[in-house]
Amino acid sequence: IPTTIDPKIHKSITKSVSNPVPIIGWTGTHSTAPYLDIIRLCLQDIQETHQFFFHVICDIDQKFDELSGYKFIKWHKETEIKDLSQFDIGIMPVPEIPWAKGKVGFKAIQYGALSIPSVVSNVGSGPDVVRNGITGYVVENNADEWCKYLIKLIENRELREKLGKAASNRILEHYSTDAQSKNYIKLFSNGVI
Repeated sequence: IPTTIDPKIHKSITKSVSNPVPIIGWTGTHSTAPYLDIIRLCLQDIQETHQFFFHVICDIDQKFDELSGYKFIKWHKETEIKDLSQFDIGIMPVPEIPWAKGKVGFKAIQYGALSIPSVVSNVGSGPDVVRNGITGYVVENNADEWCKYLIKLIENRELREKLGKAASNRILEHYSTDAQSKNYIKLFSNGVI
């Protein structure tokens, strides 16, 4: 049974005005924040040619002060969905280490539930959650791949909306409590329904 979200809680909050400058975002804790080093130089390179904001929702400020559009948002349960809903592009960099390979891809599940397309590392469950080219992009952990697909999404609002809608549908169909409720019941009833 995959990790699931409750669609009554993880529902996109309609933005009153579409962001004229796209927001790339990441959410996580201090324990996975070092994974952001995978994309730090890439974001600096993109900043030279493209305008974007980079929001980090975390318990500790990750200090991306080299980015002019950086914003730290302290994680709070009460504002989590509202803060996530501001993202136009969600990222989930994951290093090639044994611990990370077992991670469940919850960031990508959250982004998708909120109609946010993701760019994720080709490590662990990222490729299971994100359908490459359909709900977002699955990339190798090198600057060329990360930059190529982030730029593609920064430049194309229609593509972001198309992938985001497909991501939302995928999460509702495979990673929502509604979609997995029978499996949960079966698990706790010893297979007897």
